[in-house]
Amino acid sequence: MSLLLLFKEFVEHLYVIITFKNTIFATTITLLKVMIKKNATLIA
Repeated sequence: MSLLLLFKEFVEHLYVIITFKNTIFATTITLLKVMIKKNATLIA
């Protein structure tokens, strides 16, 4: 029972970490796209 509980805790922590990393990744890509658009308008 305690082992199952530990496993559940571990999976939940893993899920939070993965979701957090994906959020950071998506934010970074969005920022990069905005930067590229701004640079493109400056050059054009």
